[in-house]
Amino acid sequence: MDVFKTAFVLRMFPTWMRFIVALFLPARYKLRGYREKAKQVVGAKIARHSNAVRMKEMGKPVEEEDTLVDWMLENGNQEETSVPEMANRQLAMTLASIHTTSTNTANFLFELCAHPEWFPVLREEIDEVSKQVGNGSEVDIRLWHPRLERMDSFLLECFRVHPPILLSPQRVALQDYTLKDGTQIPKGCRIAFANSEHQMDPEVTPDPLNFDPMRSYRKRHSSENEYDKNQAVLTDMNNNLTFGYGSQACPGRFLGVAEIKMLVARLITEFDFKYPEGKSMPETLTADENVFIDPSARLMMRKRKIT
Repeated sequence: MDVFKTAFVLRMFPTWMRFIVALFLPARYKLRGYREKAKQVVGAKIARHSNAVRMKEMGKPVEEEDTLVDWMLENGNQEETSVPEMANRQLAMTLASIHTTSTNTANFLFELCAHPEWFPVLREEIDEVSKQVGNGSEVDIRLWHPRLERMDSFLLECFRVHPPILLSPQRVALQDYTLKDGTQIPKGCRIAFANSEHQMDPEVTPDPLNFDPMRSYRKRHSSENEYDKNQAVLTDMNNNLTFGYGSQACPGRFLGVAEIKMLVARLITEFDFKYPEGKSMPETLTADENVFIDPSARLMMRKRKIT
């Protein structure tokens, strides 16, 4: 949150003032502490990786670790794999991934509690898929989560109604450009698409104000259109711009969707959820194009009695 606090405050001031304002922001000083801590954690990881590489070269047995950090160390150049740079990159990936995954998981549960009739439907699907290919925590997640088509449809509808960002995709013009209609885009101009409005457009989504969790599921199983048959959270980029568009769409979307499905499957299998008495879907908070859940929102949960 300190990153967002710093960014939101600085964006309130003209560019030439920001370096002065930054000197007086407590949140910015906290970020320095996070970077130092990240250097310690990543530095220790780099040391373990380097030691494992040496042991392997000597022909000694090594218990290899298969993590994103290891992959980056094996494929990056000397500058990219330095401790400060690796720490910065890990912090950037953490910023981009954790709050979006947790927010979208929370929105899924909030909508599920608002439409509790879907609890048994999704639980039944989870049981069916687990019988077919095994439990999601024990088999290759790439074989398991794509089969959860009803959950996928529910998640896609959550993304449509609760986009994690209001402007997506976003681009910066690297050179002057003139569109076919004569519109001129100067170099350095920031361009963004109002994806939240696009996804609530009745010409794009019929009856957009209605939360219809099986909207994409029906398309996949009833349409003669080949695109609709393959429609899913990860592929429906014409109608849903949550993950951006084209070759520069979010590279972490595959991991993010798999994480959300695993979290939701585990949670609704083991727990019952409902709103506290008198409570309902929490209000969405926005800051510029960024979207946040009301931090005071609550759900009640209890361990399920599975017979």
